[in-house]
Amino acid sequence: MPVSALDLLHHYESQNAAAPVQTYTSIISSLFARPSSLARTQAWDIFSRMRYLAHPNPDIVLYTQMIRACANPVSIRFSSEPEKVPNLQTEVTVDHKIPPTVQAYNAVILACARSGTKTYANEGFRFARQMRGVFRRLGRMKRRFVRCWRGRRGLEIWDKQYGYRWRW
Repeated sequence: MPVSALDLLHHYESQNAAAPVQTYTSIISSLFARPSSLARTQAWDIFSRMRYLAHPNPDIVLYTQMIRACANPVSIRFSSEPEKVPNLQTEVTVDHKIPPTVQAYNAVILACARSGTKTYANEGFRFARQMRGVFRRLGRMKRRFVRCWRGRRGLEIWDKQYGYRWRW
């Protein structure tokens, strides 16, 4: 008899029975809530196994959660994992043709802004512009651009041609 949620998932997988996607989402969410590198590794492992064994097309909620996890490092010593973000975003929108939500874009922009590198800060701007084109909600977009701008400003690579005001 399974004792923990992870044992229950392994039990389902051994019997070739797929647990619902919401079960995987709940377990992965609780693993990311723990400040442990082991729990984080288990969450990514469960996500990979779920895609290959049980559900090849996860929902947008789980993808958003995985992208947001890329923005939150385990501790101060480790940086975020922005290199996973473009792959996950492409997998969602292009491969599975799942329309992105505002929360998914926010997670992508947050992960890019927290990266601390010029390349991903610029990626954050690209995703924010793409989101602006998709959703046309300009009032909320200013905050997202500011988040990316702070990431770039922290690197002291602010481009003088844009100035300090955005033109909409």
